Amino acid sequence: MPGFVCFNWTGQLRDLLMLAHELGHGTHNGLAAQAQMDNSLKQGFALAEVPSTFAELLLVEHVLSTDEDLGRALLARELSTVLPSRNSSAASSLAEGGALVDDAAATLDWLT
Repeated sequence: MPGFVCFNWTGQLRDLLMLAHELGHGTHNGLAAQAQMDNSLKQGFALAEVPSTFAELLLVEHVLSTDEDLGRALLARELSTVLPSRNSSAASSLAEGGALVDDAAATLDWLT
């Protein structure tokens, strides 16, 4: 079954980042579906945002190499709006995971 990305395109710079972001999710989900069983496809929030953020940064890197002014605008937008909200969410998820690892009862059998 083909995947779809649906959002409102208004021609703004943020739409380009949003397209890259959503295509990052789609690529990750498509590859994960090929490599994993149905019961292991679900991932946590912090992990789900890695491929989408990576796709956005690939876009920024490409645009920086072709149009420096537009690339700087994309990078500034990325740094000012996207990263702070993701870092706080990822930090809380990592802190919860760190507490599990620090717990002596967390064994490899329990984690898998």
